[in-house]
Amino acid sequence: MLFHGNMRIGKTIGLVFCAGAATAIILDVVGLIEKGSYLPLKAGWIWAVIDRPSLNLTQAGIERHVAPWLWDPLMLTLLTSPLWLVLAIPGLLFLLISRWRRRLHEAP
Repeated sequence: MLFHGNMRIGKTIGLVFCAGAATAIILDVVGLIEKGSYLPLKAGWIWAVIDRPSLNLTQAGIERHVAPWLWDPLMLTLLTSPLWLVLAIPGLLFLLISRWRRRLHEAP
């Protein structure tokens, strides 16, 4: 019972990420239908639209205080990836881990 609450939180987080990924896929499909070509929403573009100063601050902080190689190419690859992919991977991992932990702690 100790892990039951944590599994529920993990499952909820996973479902929220997957819902975001599904929304991004729908927006990409709508854009495909309207424009006739596939131009997926990029994770970095969405972050910049929501809060550009935090994106710039994160870049400066990572490059100065953590490691410059962490920003380029690692974070740039993540930020230029399709939003649905960036959201789907952690969402599915959260769902998988919460399911695995539930099976691990169930009585035989």
